[in-house]
Order: sequence, then structure tokens, then C-alpha cells
Amino acid sequence: MKNHTKESYHHYRTGDATLEDSSTFSGVDPKSSGTLTGLTNYEIPFVHEYPQAGRSVIRKEIEIPPSSEASKVVATSMVIVEPGQHTPEYIAVIRRRLAHKLIEEIENLGKHAKREDFDVPASLVLQSIKEALQKLEAATTEGNAREVFRQLRDSMLDGRWKDYKLQAVRQVSSNILSDMGKLDRVDSSFYRDSYRKLKKAGANPRAIIQITEVAVDGED
Repeated sequence: MKNHTKESYHHYRTGDATLEDSSTFSGVDPKSSGTLTGLTNYEIPFVHEYPQAGRSVIRKEIEIPPSSEASKVVATSMVIVEPGQHTPEYIAVIRRRLAHKLIEEIENLGKHAKREDFDVPASLVLQSIKEALQKLEAATTEGNAREVFRQLRDSMLDGRWKDYKLQAVRQVSSNILSDMGKLDRVDSSFYRDSYRKLKKAGANPRAIIQITEVAVDGED
């Protein structure tokens, strides 16, 4: 039998808290047939992150194959409840969840594309984008992701929500969010690509800056 280390990474959700659990075991493959010889060590670390203190239950099961010697199982648990102390992995989970939520909202705009008051459902999507930015504003590792959310926000400002009546704009926006919802980290090339894709589809991902000139006494 072959010794190896197996790694797995799982995300759990309890209420509004996303719980993360990473676990490893060392020894032999539990699926291997036969009986293990010698002492086998199993290490099961847990990391739980909460926006606030709360109640949660996480259950982790591992298979321990028969052994001629005792098996040693060590489980450690770390709970993080302090605001602002979340790991980049945890923040990425939040960002991916926000992205997937927005995909559904943007795709649903297609049902209202012919409505005269299309601005009503569009304004709800815009509000969700703004809320996503607020939730990620303190995340030092999500600056590029925030830029993508800003592009989507700006593409709906100043009446440009009308562009989302176009299926091409909705599809590109959804595709961008879908891709971002799969990434552990969003790099700068991603938001540059997203900008080009939005422009090509017919959206305008940049806010219009209006400058008002104020006349000074004595000047024409």
C-alpha cells in the first residue's frame, strides 16, 4: 500500500455565516484493501469564520481503515469571530456568493425588458451591486473584484440601465460574474477584460463625470 496525504476543502453555511473547513489525513488510502501496519496519524484541522458570534455545528467524517496498531486522530478547531479579521479565502467565498446572486438578478431582467417602467427592476439590481461593493469595501485582497462591481454599477448609472434591455449586455454581465464566481483571486487582467467585454456588448462601464462651471463676478 502506498503512503500519501489527501487534502479536501469544504464550505459550510449556517444562517448567514459561511463556514470553512479544511481537513487532511496522512497515512494510506482508506479505499485500499488490507490492514494497515504501524501507527497511522490522522490530522483534522477545522477553521470556522463568522461575521459575528453565533451557534453552529460542523460534522466531519473520515474513514479509518483497519490497522494492526493503534490509530492516532488529532482534531483541532479554531473559531474566528472578530470583525475585519477574516482570511482572504473567507472573503473570496463572500465575493463568489455575491456574484452568483447578481447573475440571477441580471438574468431576471430579461423578463421585464419590454416594460415601460424597466427602471424599477433595474434599480433593484443596481442596489444589489452597491451593496456588494459595501460588503467588500474593507477587503484588502478584493480590490480587483470591486473594480468589476464598479464597472457593472457604472454601466447602470445616468439612465444607462436601458442598455440592460439588450440580451447581449445581460449575457456578458452574467458571464463576467460567473467567471469571477469561480476564482480564488481576481487579478487586474480580469477587470481589464471585463471592461472590454462590456463595451463590446454595448454597455458603458464608466460613469459620466459632469463638471458645472460657475461664473465668477467680473468674468464673462
